[in-house]
Amino acid sequence: MRRALRCLLLVITTHTARGAVALITGANGGIGAELVVQFARAGYDVVAACRSRSAHVHQLVSKASVANRVKVLLGLDVTSPEKVNAFVDGLKRQRTAVDVLVHAAGVATWQLSSVVYPGTTEPMTLGSLDYGLVARAFEINAVGPLRLTEACLKEGLLGTGAKIAFVSSKLGSVASNTRLGANYAYRMSKSALNAAGRSLAVDLRPKGMSVVLLHPGYVATPMTGDRGDVVATVSAAGLFRRIAALNASASGSFIDYDGRQVPW
Repeated sequence: MRRALRCLLLVITTHTARGAVALITGANGGIGAELVVQFARAGYDVVAACRSRSAHVHQLVSKASVANRVKVLLGLDVTSPEKVNAFVDGLKRQRTAVDVLVHAAGVATWQLSSVVYPGTTEPMTLGSLDYGLVARAFEINAVGPLRLTEACLKEGLLGTGAKIAFVSSKLGSVASNTRLGANYAYRMSKSALNAAGRSLAVDLRPKGMSVVLLHPGYVATPMTGDRGDVVATVSAAGLFRRIAALNASASGSFIDYDGRQVPW
């Protein structure tokens, strides 16, 4: 009986009225593109925000037959205040009210280092840290999502009942970092993102908005060199369920795609 009730509650919380809007950043990435499909299938009108490329998300939404529910927008660079403001201003001019904001854009340390140091595929290690790249990881993974969130709030795109989800990482957990160490830039940037999300949960509670930090698992995507313990489709489905079930009492939580609490 209890299990049946839990299943019924899950069905209720994952149903959405038509017309609800989800804005997803990093929509051309492995996880971001799959999240676009998840939200579109659930009946959301999805704004799929990409920085410069969109072939992957176009291919996925076409294959899933949800292209009619998805608007792909290029040019969102969360590290650029001017581009963020222009993007948000464009949504405002189109009278877009965002019900769910999902920050899936991010970068791994090896992606940054391989651009500057061709042939390098491993994260920067102690003794060879490039602090310019550390700062760049912060700008993309922590400052950028906060910048976009604040811009959406200032322009009134997020209202009462809105949900904000940050795709973070267990590598940002200070308590869990007891054995492997290393990966300084990525760990630090995701810890900073968690701190920002937690503060937003506190500050936005009086406005009726909820915030969640999400660990997607070790997902096999181009960001991980296609290595991982879970495929993007499974991770995104779990992340969608966590976001759909999010309410005020759970705001500020740090959980994984299966709903398990992640230590701070």
